[in-house]
Amino acid sequence: MELIIQTQGVKTLVVDDSQPNLLIAKGVLERYGIAVTTAQSGSEALELIKEQDFDLIILDCIMPQMDGHETAVKIRELPGKKAKTSIVAYTSNDEAEVWAEFEDVGITDVLTKPMDIVKLSKIFLKTLPADKMIDEDEVARLLSISGDLQAEELQSGDSKLKQALGVVPELNYEVGLRFVGGSDEAYLNVLKATCKTMGEAMLRLQAYYDAKKGNGTGRNPDGTDPVRDYGCNGVRIDTHSLKGICAGIGLEAFSKDSAVMERMATEGNEIALLGDLYPYIMQLQMVYEALSTAISELVREAEFDDEEVLPMEEAAYRSLWQETEESIEMFDIDAIQEGLKRLHLATTAGEKRNALKEAMEAAEVFEYSAVADILKKYRA
Repeated sequence: MELIIQTQGVKTLVVDDSQPNLLIAKGVLERYGIAVTTAQSGSEALELIKEQDFDLIILDCIMPQMDGHETAVKIRELPGKKAKTSIVAYTSNDEAEVWAEFEDVGITDVLTKPMDIVKLSKIFLKTLPADKMIDEDEVARLLSISGDLQAEELQSGDSKLKQALGVVPELNYEVGLRFVGGSDEAYLNVLKATCKTMGEAMLRLQAYYDAKKGNGTGRNPDGTDPVRDYGCNGVRIDTHSLKGICAGIGLEAFSKDSAVMERMATEGNEIALLGDLYPYIMQLQMVYEALSTAISELVREAEFDDEEVLPMEEAAYRSLWQETEESIEMFDIDAIQEGLKRLHLATTAGEKRNALKEAMEAAEVFEYSAVADILKKYRA
């Protein structure tokens, strides 16, 4: 049996530095009829709370710069009723530890990743005003007799996405599909965001490992120092994020491996951490490549229609080409992907257009030397 409360006029803010986690949370909450606003940092959340009134704030515990607890403290310091907004700590860590961490800020509840609809329903019953609930009495009755109620397993046929994901080791399609409300389209969007997150984390982890071993470039993809600016805490944040994301998309085994790495990074024992980090990075690369390969044809079919051409002025075309080459030197992943996509759509010559398509495929697996060679050969 699947338990879904329906609400009316409820506004919820979800705060998480992970885009895949935000997509999963948004997909779940919208099934309840809730208007969802998202933020990817504590500072962004505070600005939104100052501008708008929310019935509930679902707040990730571990984020860079400003973590969940610090964000909650600042919320409680806001003037008027905003300081009293209900806060639910959103975590993939132990609930008891989170309750203890947030004891001084008075949270409403703790919600573990990925979202469980029974726990979420109980939170809504406890938190939301009666005039914003639909059929509250019936939901309360069901909850009272179904303490261990679980969402029903979604029945699905052999969709194109399910068939494509069959090559990804240990990925449970049904689990991932359930957490996005049974929509293949929503699941694919989460997987695309997950690939991006995995790829970026993989580069940071590799840069840190190489720097500690003395065989790296001495900088992260964003130009920061992989030891001074990233270090064990950066490993902790990235592996924590991967732990929650992978649990939500159906990669339970890799989620558990990420939890082990997160614990080691939290303990701060770099010798032990470095001993296990390289095998973990190789495992992450394997999962990433399998996942990206599985969905690449589906994504390409949707986004890179060979019949679609968007003409561009010659001067703008040459400028974009140069900017894309410079983005490779700066390891600016988003700019590389966006630049290649726009160049591909603006190119009419068959050979060059096909070459740019090859460059996009190379960029998907971070083979930037190949991308650079293609751009140099066909330079505008």
